[in-house]
Amino acid sequence: EIAWLEKQHKRAAPSAPRVVLSGDKATESAVRDAAGGKAILHFATHGFVRGSLNVKLRVPEDEALRLRGGLERHAESFDPFLMSGLALSGVNARITEGLDDGMLTALEVLGLDLEGAELAFLSACDTARGIEQAGEGVIGLVGGFTLAGARQVVASLWPVEDEATAELVKRFYGGYLGKGRASAAASLRKAALDLRKDERFQAPRHWAAFGAYGPLR
Repeated sequence: EIAWLEKQHKRAAPSAPRVVLSGDKATESAVRDAAGGKAILHFATHGFVRGSLNVKLRVPEDEALRLRGGLERHAESFDPFLMSGLALSGVNARITEGLDDGMLTALEVLGLDLEGAELAFLSACDTARGIEQAGEGVIGLVGGFTLAGARQVVASLWPVEDEATAELVKRFYGGYLGKGRASAAASLRKAALDLRKDERFQAPRHWAAFGAYGPLR
């Protein structure tokens, strides 16, 4: 997904600055250093959200699937922006928690300088979900990126599948980076309509998970 997007972006905007962070280079500190001044931020990774401040994170029964190093210690009753985030490099091998522990929470997103960012595409599971609070709505990654300065955010409402999401991403950027430069909402709508025509991805779970948040134009 990232390799395809890099090539597509080079064709659409040859002179625009771009930074590709993958594998062990995709650390929190690298994201913080690279995010400023970029028009588009695209994350293809794993997302998490806690459904309640009063329960601990669910620990998988299979020990091989557990995140080591203290993810379960994100304690109860913290700021709701701490309850959702994106997994980055080092999350499975971290020893201590801190600014570069491999988990970019929505609270840490608030500290990014995203003024001038036109789009943040969060290609991961559950990135549009968060903690519901009266008078505030849903507090999570979408709010974090918006408050940090991103004009439009594309995020998912449930767990998504890799293959279908990669295909949706390709169709989305085909419109978003095209000559007409459609809005995120229009590009996502067209991408979803195109994807559902593919017999492999006709079920709504494949094409309806993502929503566009921000101005329609």
